[in-house]
Amino acid sequence: MLSDKIILKPNIKDIRTVHCIMYHVFLLFLPGIMLAKEIQDGCGPTLKEFKARMVEDEGIKSRITTLKSQVEEFADRFPLPGFDNW
Repeated sequence: MLSDKIILKPNIKDIRTVHCIMYHVFLLFLPGIMLAKEIQDGCGPTLKEFKARMVEDEGIKSRITTLKSQVEEFADRFPLPGFDNW
């Protein structure tokens, strides 16, 4: 678990750990951004049309579900303060 010691006195191992975590977060953001762009390209300019396509298109729904499970799997490794049994 990362702690305040990393900020106060970082060592190379901690910096690599933070770098790997940030890289993994980027790898989760990128497909989400690309999927949003694909949805936007296939519908009209309004948010209502965007949401409708997102809900109605089965291929997009399955990709959203897959991405959601990947994000949840990654996030489960990091405990939230105050949620001991999360």
